[in-house]
Amino acid sequence: MFRADSRSIRLGKRLTYDFAGGLALVLIIGVAMSWRLGLRLGRPLAELADRLRGISQRKSHVRLGPQPLAELEAVAREFNQMAERLEHYDQLNVERLVYEKSKTEAIIESLEDGVVLLDSQGIVAHMNEIAALILGVEASDALGSPFDDLSSNHPHYLRVRDALRNLQKAGVNGHRTEIDLHVRGRDHSYVVKPIHLYQTEGKSFGTLVILQDVTYIRDQDRARTKLVATLSHELRTPLTALALTADLLSRESTDTNSKNGELIAAIIEECARMRQLTDNLLNLARGEIPAIALQQERLNLTQIAAEVTQRFAIQAREKHVEIEKQLEAVPEIIGDPVKLSWVISNLLGNALRYTPDGGSIQVRALASEQSARLEVADSGPGIPAELKNHIFERFAQYGADDVKKGAAGLGLAIVKEIVAAHGGRIFVENNNAHGSRFIVEIPAAREA
Repeated sequence: MFRADSRSIRLGKRLTYDFAGGLALVLIIGVAMSWRLGLRLGRPLAELADRLRGISQRKSHVRLGPQPLAELEAVAREFNQMAERLEHYDQLNVERLVYEKSKTEAIIESLEDGVVLLDSQGIVAHMNEIAALILGVEASDALGSPFDDLSSNHPHYLRVRDALRNLQKAGVNGHRTEIDLHVRGRDHSYVVKPIHLYQTEGKSFGTLVILQDVTYIRDQDRARTKLVATLSHELRTPLTALALTADLLSRESTDTNSKNGELIAAIIEECARMRQLTDNLLNLARGEIPAIALQQERLNLTQIAAEVTQRFAIQAREKHVEIEKQLEAVPEIIGDPVKLSWVISNLLGNALRYTPDGGSIQVRALASEQSARLEVADSGPGIPAELKNHIFERFAQYGADDVKKGAAGLGLAIVKEIVAAHGGRIFVENNNAHGSRFIVEIPAAREA
């Protein structure tokens, strides 16, 4: 009995040792398998992290190789497809950027004006062929160099550089300047305009320097000035002869109170005004008078309007146009009677020119506490809306198909200058459904 008990004890110990050894062996095998499985999973994951890092760094051809596990192989396949799509999108974006850059450069090169693009540091980023021709520099040599320090002593470049420096010193008051350069065998006029380029947050990322060719406009201005000077000079001779003839007729006329005497007196007066006008135009063309000189007299605008309107009575009757007068008493003004009469004559002349046969013209003088108001309205075709803001500019002309335009387009410009010299203003409105209404307002004279 004791012998069997001892045997069972020994058997139990042996089983315990065998179980412990087996368990230790299982643990060792499990640890080895886990370590091996961790290696098989860790290397692909590290490779995946490295490839993702390559995509974030814009590296090309980032792919995962064959994987030891089916699950990892599925992940690698999806990753490779994603990488291909991203590379395709990047290629499309690059091609789009290259296309937009080429299109922008083509547009800049096709411009007839010179264009120079400077970055925020003043470095030349782009220069079109016209700008290189104007500046007398090579575009390839200028790229990447500061515009203020190009390796060129060409006088055109030096003048443009100095003009830009002066505009920078002028600050907000310096937007553009005009310079004359001899380019392609003749003199050209260029307007230098620096345009600052700003991002959405207001930070400047460069400057666009435009060399706008205004030679054609300046040639037109010079031609018009020459035309005005020539016409003014040529008109003086017939006006002098007409004035002398009228003066002789007035001397030979025995009855100065007759209708013929009144007509001769009107001719003499109008000749004097036209002679003064031609002198003013000639001086204006020569640039000798910077502003209109005025006499200072106390005047009655209603009386002047009545006298001037009477002079157009014969012309209105011949054209079958009715002139309606509504002349109220207005406050006295301080001004020049000759120049104010010319203002009214010009407005009436334009109204008579554009009013068709059988139409009507209204001349009104209205009073207010602060000013005297004169209105001249016609029943003509009116002024197009797009021309109303430019009708008082020099050489601006308008007219219907069956109406001749004015001689040179200077009348309303001179009228505006005369009214402005009197401290007043002139503007135009629509006259009901047809025609135009010109309104002149001149401040009333202050009591001493």
